[in-house]
Amino acid sequence: MPRHAVMNFLKLALPLYLLFFIIFLGCTDDGSPEPVVPPVEDNPSGMLYVNIVGQYMKLDASNDSVYWRAETLYLFGSYRNPMTFNSDYFYHGNYTSMTCYSAVSGLPAWSVSWPAFSDAISYQDPAFNDSLIFFSSPTSVWDHGSLYCKNKKTGAPKWQVPIDSGDVDINFNGIPLVNGDKVITLTRNQNNEKHLTAFSIRNGAWLWSTPVGDGTASKFWLVDDRIYSAYGPEALCFDASNGKLLWETDMNTPVAAWTYNFFDADKLIAVKVLNNTNYKILQIQKSNGAIISTKDLTIPTTYAPQTQMIAPLGCSYDDDNLYLASFNDIDSLDIFSYDMTGMSQKWKKRFANSYFTGEPPILTDKYLVFPINDQYNAHDPAHSNMIFLDHSGKLVKKVPFNSTYVDGFVYKEDGIIYPQPPRF
Repeated sequence: MPRHAVMNFLKLALPLYLLFFIIFLGCTDDGSPEPVVPPVEDNPSGMLYVNIVGQYMKLDASNDSVYWRAETLYLFGSYRNPMTFNSDYFYHGNYTSMTCYSAVSGLPAWSVSWPAFSDAISYQDPAFNDSLIFFSSPTSVWDHGSLYCKNKKTGAPKWQVPIDSGDVDINFNGIPLVNGDKVITLTRNQNNEKHLTAFSIRNGAWLWSTPVGDGTASKFWLVDDRIYSAYGPEALCFDASNGKLLWETDMNTPVAAWTYNFFDADKLIAVKVLNNTNYKILQIQKSNGAIISTKDLTIPTTYAPQTQMIAPLGCSYDDDNLYLASFNDIDSLDIFSYDMTGMSQKWKKRFANSYFTGEPPILTDKYLVFPINDQYNAHDPAHSNMIFLDHSGKLVKKVPFNSTYVDGFVYKEDGIIYPQPPRF
């Protein structure tokens, strides 16, 4: 192209380019701040506290950041012990100790221990009243179990009373609950007979005691000044003020591997896991113990029904909806939702080719939360995620965390603590 033609082209093109550039800048940058992108409406905004076997971890579910990692003070024998939160602290125990940790930093605030042999029941779940914490030590061949009262922030002792005088070769422990000026727990006398017993919060003095059956579990629930338990062969209800047995109902079910208890406005729900595939679900009237319904449920799995309990993983309940987690095979987990009215399946979601950490899901008012690892064969901690599903089974979010193994976790959102449901 001749030189003069090039110059004429530039004389025409350059002003047009500058005009376009000015118009473009004027349309895209007027000095105002960048528009704020609103958060996703159903995005989790709470904190995850995870026991990763030897350490605890605090995660922000909204942005996947790790706040802290801290060492477990007493690890041995703490398997399946819950992280129990109260105020700015959480408490974790085993068969020889109870330790208080700061929920802000993860560091231990205080710890107490007692002599115990490894045959002792390790489960610890403390109760609270204002500034006080109540927990028990289990019976072992070293010593009988006791109920402790301490300052929950400092560990300063207030009182201690024995809760067992039976045979030390027969395992025993109590899980306390608080009602008004009383702390109530399972006890056992010198004849190995179990009782539901109340002690004074002020000084540990005995207040009342009611005999219960030998198959009664150590876990009770306090609901509207009544004490309930449906873990054994009978469902029980007591008056929390005086221990009077209000009703007792034979649930007439086979021996269960473990049982979950849930509560609705007017009913107690007992979910009995019989084996790898079979469940029995009872709805019981809270007021009088009448059985509303008994239903059978079969969950498909490749595991034989009567082999070692491998498939059943967790169970949760809310507003006539039952949520179950069960292994279909060694590396596939199924999450089910059932309508309790007709036990019809509402939805099912499968997580295939994943290494599941074996932890029961947490049910919140919006989510089902549970950990998985997306690399079964590698067990690579870099592929571990906390899964958030909504109540319709839709995947909401994955929160990564760098650990392969999990032994319990808690989710806290809007000041509400969501623990894993206990089973006995």
